[in-house]
Amino acid sequence: MRTGQYQRNPVEARGNQSAQKNAETLFETRTVADLRDVEKRTRQEIDDKKEELRQLVGNSYRDLIESSDKIVEMRDCCESVVSHVGSMQSGFSVLNSRVANFAASVSQTAGSTTRLKLYAAGGRVKYLIDTPEIIWGCLDERQYLKGTERYLRALKIYTLLMDPKQKDLLVSFPLVHYHWPLVETFRTQLVERSHERLRVPSFGTKYCAVALSSIAMIEEMPTAKVLSLFLELRRQLLVQLLQNSSTQADERSVGDLIAIICEFTRILQRTVCEVGELFLQTTPGEPALFISMSSAANDEDQLFGGIPQPEAEINAWKEHRSKLASVISQLETEEVREACQQWLWQIGEEVASHGKQLLAAFGTVSDLAQLEADVRAEIKQETGCGDCTDWITRTLGTTPEKGSCWDAVCQVVIGEAEDLWVRLLDTVFLERAVKLLEAAFDSLEAVSAAEEALQTVQSLRKGEYPLIRAAQGWCRSPVEVQESGVRADMANYSPIAMKVAKDLDAHLGGILADVLRLVDSAEQETSREKRAKHIEPRAQTMCQRVLMQLAAGLDRLLRSVGDDAGKDADSRAAAVEKALFIGRLSLMIGCHSTQLPVLLGPTQAWGAPAEAAKAPHSERAGGKEKKTLAAIRAARGKGRGASAGNGGTPAPEADSELQKVQSALLKVSTTAYATWRDHAATHLKAALEVALIGDELLKVNAPQRSWEETLVRNEGEGDVGEMRLLLPAVPSPYVLKFLFAACQEVHRIGSHTLELETLRAFVGSLATVAVETYSALVGVNAAPGGKPAPGISEKGLLQMLFDVRFLTDAISAGIASSPAERANPVPHQRVAQLEEALQVQLDPIDWATYEPYLWANERRYYQRCAVLLGAFFQLKRVHSGNPGKVASNAETNTLNVAPSVPRFTYLPISTPSSANGASGLSELAGDVSPGATWQSGNGQQVGTFGQSQFGKLGDFGKLKDKSTAAISGFGDMFGVTPFLTSKREG
Repeated sequence: MRTGQYQRNPVEARGNQSAQKNAETLFETRTVADLRDVEKRTRQEIDDKKEELRQLVGNSYRDLIESSDKIVEMRDCCESVVSHVGSMQSGFSVLNSRVANFAASVSQTAGSTTRLKLYAAGGRVKYLIDTPEIIWGCLDERQYLKGTERYLRALKIYTLLMDPKQKDLLVSFPLVHYHWPLVETFRTQLVERSHERLRVPSFGTKYCAVALSSIAMIEEMPTAKVLSLFLELRRQLLVQLLQNSSTQADERSVGDLIAIICEFTRILQRTVCEVGELFLQTTPGEPALFISMSSAANDEDQLFGGIPQPEAEINAWKEHRSKLASVISQLETEEVREACQQWLWQIGEEVASHGKQLLAAFGTVSDLAQLEADVRAEIKQETGCGDCTDWITRTLGTTPEKGSCWDAVCQVVIGEAEDLWVRLLDTVFLERAVKLLEAAFDSLEAVSAAEEALQTVQSLRKGEYPLIRAAQGWCRSPVEVQESGVRADMANYSPIAMKVAKDLDAHLGGILADVLRLVDSAEQETSREKRAKHIEPRAQTMCQRVLMQLAAGLDRLLRSVGDDAGKDADSRAAAVEKALFIGRLSLMIGCHSTQLPVLLGPTQAWGAPAEAAKAPHSERAGGKEKKTLAAIRAARGKGRGASAGNGGTPAPEADSELQKVQSALLKVSTTAYATWRDHAATHLKAALEVALIGDELLKVNAPQRSWEETLVRNEGEGDVGEMRLLLPAVPSPYVLKFLFAACQEVHRIGSHTLELETLRAFVGSLATVAVETYSALVGVNAAPGGKPAPGISEKGLLQMLFDVRFLTDAISAGIASSPAERANPVPHQRVAQLEEALQVQLDPIDWATYEPYLWANERRYYQRCAVLLGAFFQLKRVHSGNPGKVASNAETNTLNVAPSVPRFTYLPISTPSSANGASGLSELAGDVSPGATWQSGNGQQVGTFGQSQFGKLGDFGKLKDKSTAAISGFGDMFGVTPFLTSKREG
């Protein structure tokens, strides 16, 4: 191949032949230029191989030289080792001979005094030299008292050695001056290690006694200071635990924080128990544990073992022990109790300082209640006493009952019962609880919810107001509203207002439950009363403040709604609907809330039985209903009310706060309803004016079909005469429409739930517009004897008189009958002037004849409408008594309202005749054959039997139906009751 390379064969015998063959092949197959390239590459490869060979030979040479150098060094080292070993052997031989000579010389001079003193000093120096190692072992084994005693004995030996008389001997031991500072460092180590042991309460009381004895012996500290030191070290431990927990409170869960506080309580309990066992002498003749541990004496022979003639050291040690015994003495019981009480007070101050930040991590009252329950349960546990349970048993002579171990410790150590929760955590607990209650009150969002609801209001379509086709949803469910076709945004006003009010009420109920939970969680009656005095007034104050802010917010929202209303009818109608929503919401909160009167009422009523009925089903497990907080609170409230001597009488200040809140909310509601009242009265007035001006029947001098005939008998001197008068018996249709539209408006905005004051104010507005409308048409300043109003006939004047009297009687609650009724806007004199203006247009003689019968008809019709217009009649009843019997004619027949049924038009049987003696229908009503016409009392034809005009069946006035008397009494039955209406069909 052209690209191939010349290959060498490693076998030399065949190499030359192969090379020659390859060379010949190259000359045969390649060109001269290719051969030159092959030659060039071959020579380059030869040069590379030569260079590699030179490098390989050079490296091998250097390795050889280095190996040779190492071999020479190894030889020299071995020769040096051999030489030193020989020197050591010769030195040992010389040392052996010298020791032998020294032993011989010592035996010869054994009786020398100087030598004995030197030997004794050497023994003491050895004692000092061995001391660090022994103390290190004691520190490792946590035997601090043993290490302390070793240090103190070494100190006595060193003091004796430093006597000027021993100066000549110490010249032989210069190591002492350099070694003693090392021994002196153990004094600090022993104290520090003992402090560390006292900061760990889990080791037990005996270890605490060892550590305290060590400190007292080193520092020569009196027992009172030892007790103060022990309590101070434990205070530092508790403070550190509080500080670490407070700084990391946000990162920990509520369960972890509760566990930390329980651990805090457990350490505090164990400290008090250990103080009692360590420092109190509870058994006569038996010292406290600390005293017995400090005064324990060791065998004199073992104190200074290995020291020749240790009499001086023993005497010095006894003197030291006697001095310690005078310093470390048994404390009096009162001193220990006073120290414990002072320490508990200091711990309470630390908790008050650091506990606020720690409890700030508890976000709900339930968490606080859980904290109190767990801490109180921890206090009752025997684990808080640690290994002091046996000491308590020995002291009392009996084992404490379960859950009363801490009470027994308090009686022995402190001398009185001590509630650790009240002493330490109750103050910060109540402060945090009050802050949580304040945050709960501040989280009420009724105003913002009302603003969100008002944002969904859309503009009303023209013509929908005030004929009440747009916003019927105040008293109807969403399903009914949807079926009736009313717009959902307007129909949901009442549900939204009710939801906002219910949410607020539920929020207040939750706050009330939290307050009850906080108060009732205290175990003792005195603690509950103290907690109630602290929390309950603050809760009422916060509730009153928040509700007053709510009233101010709703009032501000109402004013903004009025300011945003435009001049067009749609925007004004929408503003009225918004005002109704605000008024309804204010009324629901102020007057219909179930929790607000309880919160702002007397606290004795906070545990009403109604609250117990709201307990969840889980609290009634197993058929045994548990006592809820409300039930417990009810029982305690009765007891507290009885003890107060008021028998549950509401507190005047509580009633005043409730009245302030309700007055503020009612003021907002009244203002809102005033907007609706003025708007509705304006529209109703406009409709009444149009109908009144357009009534053509008032210009016709002929009786109307609704008039009734009245028979008047004149009995003179033997002469009896009869006169028939046709007078109005029914008001004009537009008057009834005016009143019915007003009733329908009342039904729309609340029906029977509407406040009477609002209803009375609305009736006053109706009276004002009604009197103004008729006064403007008739003219109340018409002169007596003047001409009738333009275009109004005499019959029309009678009808107007009937209408005015009936209308003013129906809305008489808005007319002042005396100067004392200043709240009513229309005085009675104005109505009298209006009637007089109408009466002067009639002939005086005729009017004197008509007047008593006309007013009798009006009174009868008033009584008949007592149920239909009960919304207005309930406010003020003008006429009483049962309504008289209605005149018998076709217009008063109640069957006229029944629809005609075609299958009864032609009966399949013959009409019964009067000839056979049967008292058939024809005897009562005359001819009732199809096509027969009927005459009214005034001779007018009113209908044909069998036709569908009214579905009349004839004059049934002759039938003495007992139901007529029953129906006639409905007016008295319902006239004085609140207005109850049925649901209006859409």
